Amino acid sequence: MKRFILKRLLETVIVIYLCLTAVFFMVRLSGDPVLLMVPVDASQEFITEFRHEMGFDDPLIVQYGKFVLAAVRGDFGKSVRQQVSASKIVFERIPASLLLTITSILISLIIAIPLGVYSAIERGRPVDMICTVSSVFAVSIPNFWLGLMLILFFSVFLRWLPTGGMGGLKHLVLPSITLGAYSAARIMRITRSSMIDMLNMDYVRTARAKGLSEKKVIWKHALKNAMVPIITITGLQIGVIFGGALITETIFAWPGLGRLIVQSISFRDYPIVQVSIFVTAVMFCLTNLVVDILYAITNPEIRYEKSGA
Repeated sequence: MKRFILKRLLETVIVIYLCLTAVFFMVRLSGDPVLLMVPVDASQEFITEFRHEMGFDDPLIVQYGKFVLAAVRGDFGKSVRQQVSASKIVFERIPASLLLTITSILISLIIAIPLGVYSAIERGRPVDMICTVSSVFAVSIPNFWLGLMLILFFSVFLRWLPTGGMGGLKHLVLPSITLGAYSAARIMRITRSSMIDMLNMDYVRTARAKGLSEKKVIWKHALKNAMVPIITITGLQIGVIFGGALITETIFAWPGLGRLIVQSISFRDYPIVQVSIFVTAVMFCLTNLVVDILYAITNPEIRYEKSGA
């Protein structure tokens, strides 16, 4: 188990380094980064001074070395607009994004797993058809449209919930449902498919033949062995929600990382964009690491196979 985790940690560090390299070259692929950050009417003297201050007058390999060394210390430079540490601004927004991500994924799991299991048990029956159609409908709805409809109904018409911002639990309800709907639909479909496969296995028939209750057969035996694909899709959805909530956070004025990225792009504040994208990539990597460890805990055969590979 230790060898398996150490191997995954090493792979995660390598991927994070590659993400850091990609972030460095990403800004430079779109042209001269200095011209992207300075005002359109900036004088040549200001451009030259700004280029020197940001270190863009050094050779590319020197810029890369300085960037990596500074990034290891958590220093991604100063915000062009606010003139404070870009890392500090981003890290101040991470708790809000994490809160929204965790709430959304919990809502998804609470809805998706029971419905997926029940849909598999009732395969081919009206309940299964209703769940399947509902999941397709939820996957097809754009987040921005769902968010606006929820605001219109619950905030404007009923006046039950606030239209946006961050405060108490009421402020968390609408954005969490907006982000959780798509994830719930995907997790439910994976749960249904995986459970159908497990319920057709010989060990399930053997467990029933031994006289075990149907509840124990389904929830203790079948669902446990169906968890690997469920864990996979859940891990992916955590990364997607954390890094892809730009529109939802903007609609609900949620002070998270997604809204910060949108604002920073609008203001051409590329140091903040760089660190935001890097943090999102690290979140994906760490999520995948946790998923791999959960694989090993859920199914010991996986860690033995991968350790020997």
